[in-house]
Amino acid sequence: MRTLITRAEMREQFKSYCDQVHRTKKHRAATLGVIAAYWRTSRRERLDGWGPLSKHNAEKDKAKDPVNAQNIKTALRDFLTVQQLERCCYCRQWLFRMAHAKPIEHVLPKKDYPHFSLHFWNLAVACADCNRLKGADVWGSIPLRRFAYPHPGEYPDMFHPRFHNYADHVDFVHIATNHGSISIYKGLTPQGRHLCTALLHKVAKERMLLDAAPGLNSAISTIESFRTQHDGKHPELLDFMAALDNALLSTVA
Repeated sequence: MRTLITRAEMREQFKSYCDQVHRTKKHRAATLGVIAAYWRTSRRERLDGWGPLSKHNAEKDKAKDPVNAQNIKTALRDFLTVQQLERCCYCRQWLFRMAHAKPIEHVLPKKDYPHFSLHFWNLAVACADCNRLKGADVWGSIPLRRFAYPHPGEYPDMFHPRFHNYADHVDFVHIATNHGSISIYKGLTPQGRHLCTALLHKVAKERMLLDAAPGLNSAISTIESFRTQHDGKHPELLDFMAALDNALLSTVA
C-alpha cells in the first residue's frame, strides 16, 4: 500500500520545527519572524528568498546577534536530518558519515520555482553527491507559475522526499567489501523509476568509480564540505564539479 504524509502529520511536523527553529529557546520567536519576512517577500515577488536569508546577519558577531543565517540553517538541517532518520533524502546513504557535506536540498529547484525557495515542504537534506548531481534539474510537471505549493498527491511523475514513503517507491541495497562498494536501486512506481533514472543510477556509477580512486574521492569530499559551509558564495565550484561529474559519468555511459 502506497502511503502519503497526512495533513495531521504535516501540521504536527511543522509545529515541531517551529519549536526547534533555533537551538536557544529565547531566540525562537525572533527567528520565526525573520524566516516569515523573507518567505513573504519571496512568495509575493516570486524571488529567490534563500539567497537573502543566507546573508542574514552573516557578517555580525554570532554572540551579539544569534539570529543569523548560520544558526537558522543549522537548526533546519538538524531538524530535517532527524526527520529523515539520518539518511539522504534521495539515495538513503547515512548522513552522519558526511561531516559538513550535508546541503539543504530544494526539491523544486529555486532557480525555476523561486517563490518556493523558503517553503518548509520544499526543503530536505541530501548528501553532497545527490545535491550536486540533481543540481537545478526540474522534475515532474508542476507549472512554473503555480502560486500555491502542490499538495502531497500532486506528484504523479516525480518522487517528493518530504511527502512520499521511500520504501513504497524504491528498493535499494548497499554492498561493501574490503575493495569497494556498490549501490543498486530499483524503482517500484513511476515516481521511483524516475528517481532512479534521473539521479540514483548516476550517483551509484560515480561512487563506484570514485571508490577506485581514493585520492580523488577525498579531494571531492573536501570541496563539498567547503561548498556546503559557504552556500552560494563560490559558484565557480559548482561549474568545476559539474564538469568533473560529466567527465566521470561519460566513462561509464
